[in-house]
Formats: sequence, C-alpha cells, structure tokens
Amino acid sequence: MAGSRTERLRSRRATAGSERGSLVFSMYRYQAFCGDTLTVSWVRSTRRREQRLHLATDQALLRVNGIAASAVVLRAHVGPQHIDVSVVSPTHDTNRTAPAPDGASPIEIVLWNSWVVEGVEHAWVGDAGMRLEGVDPLRLACNDGFADTDFGDLIVEIAGSSGHQTAEENL
Repeated sequence: MAGSRTERLRSRRATAGSERGSLVFSMYRYQAFCGDTLTVSWVRSTRRREQRLHLATDQALLRVNGIAASAVVLRAHVGPQHIDVSVVSPTHDTNRTAPAPDGASPIEIVLWNSWVVEGVEHAWVGDAGMRLEGVDPLRLACNDGFADTDFGDLIVEIAGSSGHQTAEENL
C-alpha cells in the first residue's frame, strides 16, 4: 500500500475503500428527493485549518438561506451549528418545496470535505478522506490530508427526511 490514501483510491479508480475495518470515502453519494430538507450539523471541527463541506448535484437545486444553487460550500468555522439545506426542483419555484410525488426518482447529492491552507482551498489530496461512522443520521468523520489516521479534523452529521444510500451502494 504505497502512497497516500488519495493516490491508492485513484489508482483503483475508486471513490471509497475499506481501511483498517472502516469504510473511507473521497466523496459520498447521498440520496434525497425534491422537497426534502437536510440538516447539516457540525459535531467537531479542528481550528488548525478551516474545514468545509461541499454538497453538489446536477439533478436539482440546493437552497440555503434563500439562495438556490447546484453546489454549496458550508464552512464549519462560521455560521450556525445546524444548517438546513432544501432540495428543490430546478423547474419549479425555488422559494418553496413540496413533498416528492410517489414514484419520484431520488436525487444524488455528492458530499466531500475540503480545507484551507494559507488562503488556498484543498480537497482530495494527501491522506484526505471521510470515514463513515453512522447512517441514521449520516455521520462522516473527515481527514484533511494531514496525518492519515486522524479523522477528527471535521465531524459532520446529516439528517434528512428520506434517508440516503447505504455505504455499500457507495462502493
């Protein structure tokens, strides 16, 4: 197992793998439906480097504080402890949400962590990764690329009304 965690995942063209008995992801695919509201909660964030969580989709819009976009970046060092992210249809009024109709297809939202060093944002380098620590709510413990065994740089929980993919579906 030579090289960093990121290099090992890239060499296998993978976004996840098993490491020391835990599932570790470079990105996590979360499923939701239009009309869902996800609550992102910061559990822990190191002060050594600014930590961030990215959420992105090409199937819907994500609305935070009244602004809707296909990708959002949440900064752990500023803002509230809990942040609501609404999943809204790009073809409907983005100022309101409605429950997903029966039989609606789930929306895939990709999650990944990043961090800032000397004013420059980094992701997917070195020993970066997210360890799955729980599924209801989703709990990800993130490593920011420094010290491959430290998954305490950012710990985040995401609770949603529709659930999400299981870890095995992310492999």
